[in-house]
Amino acid sequence: MSDNEDTLSKIGEIHEYAFSLAEFITGWNRAERVLHLILNELIGGTAETFIVIVEMGNRSVVNALLSYAADKMNEVEKRAINHLMEYFNRILGHRNYLVHGLHLLAYDNKTNQAVGEVYAVSSKSRLILHHEVISKTDLEEKRVMLTNLSSALTWMHIYVGNRRSQTTQKNLRLEEFQQDFPLPDALVRPRSFPLST
Repeated sequence: MSDNEDTLSKIGEIHEYAFSLAEFITGWNRAERVLHLILNELIGGTAETFIVIVEMGNRSVVNALLSYAADKMNEVEKRAINHLMEYFNRILGHRNYLVHGLHLLAYDNKTNQAVGEVYAVSSKSRLILHHEVISKTDLEEKRVMLTNLSSALTWMHIYVGNRRSQTTQKNLRLEEFQQDFPLPDALVRPRSFPLST
């Protein structure tokens, strides 16, 4: 392979990584929209309720769903909503880490693959640096977790729509929701403390 072909191949791999990242981001946007639709369906499913919900952020929608479940749903439904909100929050952590921390796409000659580099800083209790390389495999694992979340959200949207219209819940086994959609691992960010002595 010539140097030019090698360079083009590496650029192609970086573009594939960028495309996978774009798929993750657009998939997340769809998941957020379904989350809003679930809440809208539960509180009336009208254009008027949607006007309010569409401007709510993720945390507000999650809290509203948890409150609704606690006050208005039976125990099985409440467990399913609590599980789904935990699932959503875990994927949200991965999403935020990528979207707000990813600052470089490159080709790693050591591993012969395109990678993304995350660099984030926080200082809620002390100065903490988060730095790591996200491989295409790591990104694909996050995309699969998001796909599973989207399936769970879609499932719940159908369930609450049928619940509101009092349609028979054929093939929607709410008791097995947690087994059908097991929680993904929570994000664990690498941490270093640059000011430690």
